[in-house]
Amino acid sequence: MRAVVTAARANRLPAQMESKMIMEQLLTTEELAKRMRVNPSTVRRWRLDDVGPPYLRVGTVYRYPISAVEAWIAESVRRSIAS
Repeated sequence: MRAVVTAARANRLPAQMESKMIMEQLLTTEELAKRMRVNPSTVRRWRLDDVGPPYLRVGTVYRYPISAVEAWIAESVRRSIAS
Protein backbone atom coordinates (compact mmCIF):
# COMPACT_ATOMS: atom_id res chain seq x y z
CA MET A 1 0.00 0.00 0.00
CA ARG A 2 2.80 2.41 0.83
CA ALA A 3 4.35 1.96 -2.64
CA VAL A 4 1.03 3.00 -4.21
CA VAL A 5 0.88 6.17 -2.14
CA THR A 6 4.50 7.00 -2.99
CA ALA A 7 3.90 6.39 -6.70
CA ALA A 8 0.74 8.51 -6.65
CA ARG A 9 2.68 11.38 -5.13
CA ALA A 10 5.72 11.01 -7.37
CA ASN A 11 4.47 13.71 -9.76
CA ARG A 12 3.37 16.09 -7.03
CA LEU A 13 5.49 18.89 -5.69
CA PRO A 14 6.21 18.97 -1.98
CA ALA A 15 3.55 20.97 -0.13
CA GLN A 16 6.01 23.79 0.64
CA MET A 17 6.88 24.19 -3.04
CA GLU A 18 3.18 24.16 -4.03
CA SER A 19 2.47 26.83 -1.42
CA LYS A 20 5.41 28.92 -2.63
CA MET A 21 4.24 28.69 -6.25
CA ILE A 22 0.74 29.79 -5.26
CA MET A 23 2.14 32.71 -3.25
CA GLU A 24 4.32 33.75 -6.20
CA GLN A 25 1.12 34.14 -8.21
CA LEU A 26 -0.26 36.55 -5.61
CA LEU A 27 0.96 40.10 -5.16
CA THR A 28 1.13 42.02 -1.92
CA THR A 29 -0.18 45.58 -1.78
CA GLU A 30 3.40 46.83 -2.00
CA GLU A 31 4.25 44.61 -4.98
CA LEU A 32 1.13 45.73 -6.83
CA ALA A 33 1.94 49.36 -6.09
CA LYS A 34 5.45 48.90 -7.46
CA ARG A 35 4.11 47.29 -10.64
CA MET A 36 1.58 50.08 -11.12
CA ARG A 37 4.12 52.76 -10.16
CA VAL A 38 1.88 54.20 -7.46
CA ASN A 39 2.15 54.56 -3.72
CA PRO A 40 0.89 51.59 -1.64
CA SER A 41 -1.63 53.96 -0.05
CA THR A 42 -3.15 54.45 -3.52
CA VAL A 43 -3.68 50.68 -3.84
CA ARG A 44 -5.27 50.64 -0.37
CA ARG A 45 -7.55 53.52 -1.37
CA TRP A 46 -8.55 51.66 -4.57
CA ARG A 47 -9.43 48.66 -2.40
CA LEU A 48 -11.47 50.76 0.05
CA ASP A 49 -13.25 52.61 -2.78
CA ASP A 50 -13.86 49.31 -4.60
CA VAL A 51 -12.24 50.56 -7.81
CA GLY A 52 -9.05 48.50 -7.83
CA PRO A 53 -8.30 44.98 -8.95
CA PRO A 54 -9.95 41.98 -7.27
CA TYR A 55 -8.20 40.79 -4.12
CA LEU A 56 -8.15 37.97 -1.62
CA ARG A 57 -8.37 38.65 2.08
CA VAL A 58 -7.19 36.20 4.71
CA GLY A 59 -7.59 37.78 8.11
CA THR A 60 -5.89 41.14 7.80
CA VAL A 61 -3.70 40.15 4.84
CA TYR A 62 -4.62 41.23 1.31
CA ARG A 63 -3.28 39.54 -1.83
CA TYR A 64 -3.90 40.26 -5.49
CA PRO A 65 -3.95 37.34 -7.96
CA ILE A 66 -1.73 38.29 -10.92
CA SER A 67 -4.30 37.02 -13.43
CA ALA A 68 -7.02 39.20 -11.86
CA VAL A 69 -4.71 42.24 -11.90
CA GLU A 70 -3.91 41.69 -15.57
CA ALA A 71 -7.62 41.32 -16.41
CA TRP A 72 -8.42 44.49 -14.44
CA ILE A 73 -5.73 46.43 -16.33
CA ALA A 74 -7.01 45.12 -19.69
CA GLU A 75 -10.57 46.12 -18.82
CA SER A 76 -9.41 49.56 -17.67
CA VAL A 77 -7.60 50.06 -20.99
CA ARG A 78 -10.70 48.98 -22.93
CA ARG A 79 -12.88 51.43 -20.97
CA SER A 80 -10.46 54.31 -21.50
CA ILE A 81 -10.21 53.62 -25.24
CA ALA A 82 -14.01 53.42 -25.54
CA SER A 83 -14.46 56.76 -23.74
